Amino acid sequence: MNRLRGPWMACAVVAFLAAALGPCGAAPEEVPTRLRYSQDESMQGFYESDEAVHQSQGLKFLPADRNPPFDRATSFKNEDYLPPDYVVAIGNASANVTFPFNESRALAAFESISYCRDIPALRLWNCTRCGWDEVQGFVVEDTVYDSKWDVFTYVGYLPAWKANIVAIRGTDSHDFWNWIEDFDSWRSKYPLSYPGAEGCQIHSGFYKLWANSALKENTTAAVQRLVDKYGTNQTTYVVGHSMGGAMADLAALWLKFNLSLSDVRVTTFGQPRTGNKKFSDFFNKTIEHSWRFTHDKDIVPSLPYEFMGYWHTPREVWQVDIPDSSSPSGIKMTYKVCDGSGEDPTCHDSACHYASCTSIEDHMMYMGFPMYTNATSNDEPC
Repeated sequence: MNRLRGPWMACAVVAFLAAALGPCGAAPEEVPTRLRYSQDESMQGFYESDEAVHQSQGLKFLPADRNPPFDRATSFKNEDYLPPDYVVAIGNASANVTFPFNESRALAAFESISYCRDIPALRLWNCTRCGWDEVQGFVVEDTVYDSKWDVFTYVGYLPAWKANIVAIRGTDSHDFWNWIEDFDSWRSKYPLSYPGAEGCQIHSGFYKLWANSALKENTTAAVQRLVDKYGTNQTTYVVGHSMGGAMADLAALWLKFNLSLSDVRVTTFGQPRTGNKKFSDFFNKTIEHSWRFTHDKDIVPSLPYEFMGYWHTPREVWQVDIPDSSSPSGIKMTYKVCDGSGEDPTCHDSACHYASCTSIEDHMMYMGFPMYTNATSNDEPC
């Protein structure tokens, strides 16, 4: 990441991302070590309506045509909210919608494990993170790494859930800015050819990473073996973080159509927009259970931009960390269940007008789990 400090950065980063990345030469944020939370602590502040979550934060927003002057250090502290003459962003309430909290935390743990570089240990399920309580009993079926594309996934079976799990790694923290810089070269959209997908277009880069690498063929074969072993009545979960989240969307559709799976579910963390509005609608109709987590001011869910024709898949759950001196970790994780549009203006979009979200730190942590490879001696190893 030191390459960010080079004077060539302004030229290397394409125009549509420059605003999101912040000032030229800005040093990247420190990536925190893992924070552990008890279930009760994590569930504090689970809100089911816009009014409840915004009032809990005291959070007020400028009108939609203005850019809130937030910065990551103060944007979620009570003393730094905007003046009271601005209207609190309330609307599109989803009071009757809840999300599977324990399931989501377990899937976040599975996704965190995908970042472990010790693939032999992961394959044997004896890596350090493999010892977490949330993932006990899991049996690995296969691991797939494509060095040309630097993509990785692992596939296995969780008997307690009677479920297949496919975990697709996102961009490693070491390569994060390489990926950001390459984003523009992949900007063209690729048509989707499934029945009923007329007009659907997806980001060509994500399609290439899934379809042109070793992931599609080998992941499909691994899931097919699990189906042969355990039957077609098993649920298949596809989980991903960052660009792995976008690939999870594509993988879920591929597995559902090509293996005729009846119950495919998707959970992603900090994923970018995968395709256009028609793709979002098609995905929502095809994949009945889908949760897309965002976190505070994570930079990646703002990309690619809506004005370029992209649209998020529903349903979003926005994680907001509130300072809390009574908590052992110093924060309270809250979760806002957003509306079914994919672009709820009162969730992550509300804090990210005009590419104002720039946090890498928020991108690397979800539900208390690190979404990156252990990089320093202070990090919990894999």
